[in-house]
Amino acid sequence: MEEGSAVDEEVLEEKVIKLASSMGVSLRADDISVVHCLGKPRDREHPVIVRFCRRKKRNALLRRKGELKKKDSRVFINEDLTPLRSAMRRMVEEQAGVKNVTTRNGKILAWLTDDPNRAIEINTPDDLNKVGIVTPDWKRLQMDHIAWVNFA
Repeated sequence: MEEGSAVDEEVLEEKVIKLASSMGVSLRADDISVVHCLGKPRDREHPVIVRFCRRKKRNALLRRKGELKKKDSRVFINEDLTPLRSAMRRMVEEQAGVKNVTTRNGKILAWLTDDPNRAIEINTPDDLNKVGIVTPDWKRLQMDHIAWVNFA
């Protein structure tokens, strides 16, 4: 793809609808609010971001994303997280003793190897201690500019 050319939104819509169908999710063009490529054009496929008109359709697709692993697909589906939550998720994934990590509605869910049946919800940097991160790397979380005051 050459610099300046854009992938037609309708073509991307059709690709998303076809992918959803292969995962067992019924999706129509009017279920999609916006779809476009992210980043600069490269030789390989672009990451694509999709905004759905209905949360129900988005959640249905996210629930079925495991179907892609079964098909040995090179396609990945993830929620678009804030930079803070994205950094927190990476920190949790790297933590020893964490078996699995996923997100649901922007919340990070982690399962520990000690207790794989109980999901631990992580919403704030303070919640990182639930998975053993006692002192988070504030710089990595882009929060090193904040001054913490203890009034105790």
